[in-house]
Amino acid sequence: MRVFEFLINPEDESMGMKAISLVDKPAMESEFIAFNKSEKKPMYFKVDDKKYIIAGLALIPDKLVYRVDEETGEDYFGFFSMETIELIADKFMKEATSGTLKDVNFNHDSENKANAHLVESYILRTEEMVNAVKKMGVEDAVLGAWFVAYKFDSFEDYDKAVEDGFTGFSIEVILQRELKMNKNNNNFNNSIMAKFKNFVDK
Repeated sequence: MRVFEFLINPEDESMGMKAISLVDKPAMESEFIAFNKSEKKPMYFKVDDKKYIIAGLALIPDKLVYRVDEETGEDYFGFFSMETIELIADKFMKEATSGTLKDVNFNHDSENKANAHLVESYILRTEEMVNAVKKMGVEDAVLGAWFVAYKFDSFEDYDKAVEDGFTGFSIEVILQRELKMNKNNNNFNNSIMAKFKNFVDK
């Protein structure tokens, strides 16, 4: 099976992340976590005091992702480097004025939008950041991963995300592929082979 690296050209306006989706089977295989907050309020406040925030990893560097080419039907693996993840996150935030921060849907259905907006977005650049995210319950946190948190403006959509089997984030991104490994190439890159072996072992 061939292995490709996923890449974007930050100068190409058509490329980059266009939306994020809440899915039941995230390609990154990293589940999001939900945060609630409960505090005592004076009785005259009839307010549900949940934070209505979900958080987790949108992208994990060097993680092999199984894909199927829609045109050829070919199975292949792809991965994002730390550098590409940073480019995608940066371009996503740069284009925030066009509404990307509120482009959230369920199971990649653009008609099934989630009423939520981005409240946190950062790359895990240090071991301290990785450990802090792991303490939240995101065990897949590693250096170079992209952490996001979304606050829901709809109680119904939040409950749907948490209770209806949705477990993680999946990005909608336009990118290009660069072949890194195939069965006819004897000069395999050692790091690519290590990633593939780790995936098979798991």
